[in-house]
Amino acid sequence: MPADNTYRVAKALGSGADAVIVDLEDAVLPTRKAAARDAMTEVLGRRRQAPEDPIVLVRVNGLDSEHSQADLVAVRALASVRGVVMPKADRETLERLPAEGLPCVIALIETAAGVLDAADIARLRIVGALMLGTVDLSTELAFEVTADGPELIYIRSHLVLAAAAAGLPSPIDGVWPDVDDSEGLRREAAMARRLGFGAKACIHPRQLDVVHRAFAPSERELAWAAKVVAAFETAERAGRGATAVGGQMVDR
Repeated sequence: MPADNTYRVAKALGSGADAVIVDLEDAVLPTRKAAARDAMTEVLGRRRQAPEDPIVLVRVNGLDSEHSQADLVAVRALASVRGVVMPKADRETLERLPAEGLPCVIALIETAAGVLDAADIARLRIVGALMLGTVDLSTELAFEVTADGPELIYIRSHLVLAAAAAGLPSPIDGVWPDVDDSEGLRREAAMARRLGFGAKACIHPRQLDVVHRAFAPSERELAWAAKVVAAFETAERAGRGATAVGGQMVDR
């Protein structure tokens, strides 16, 4: 949400999202950067985070921006901010990041350099998660983003492998920009989940229900998990480390 639009920030914080990104970067005009920072400080500075509240993240301006240092100073002073989303992240940029006093960094992979650096980025101590930025990346690489996503299979899989190898949580998928195309959103979210992503960014509250349903376990998956647990309890009592469930061999 644009940091200078306090109404939209407040609405997002009550939308039912798991996390909210307060944006100081692309959603804010260059002439509004300082005002956006002040508005963010006012709204988040008086916020008292409850356990059930969404996680608050802030997307700062990139390190090469004249606004970057002021953004980082403001974020360090806000106890309610749990993470910094670093745009156009690559290894060189993150190695220059003055990380002292910052919460964990969500590395936004939205350049070719960032994709190729993903494994190195994921191993950096300050990085807590990887996030795919499909809009800027598709512009740089001159491809069209489609709902079924064949053009992104390699990139998505690369990020999943990089995160897993570094012990990070599953990556966060990028936004589906057409808020009126819920079917396209559903298909893209399903593709991302099948490839190993654990979450997806939204640009409007209307997208939340589709994304929540896409990433929630289905009734079939829950029933399968219950059968596996019951089968393993039986197998352990019999001294076996493997068993069969519905004709499929499963082990630890």
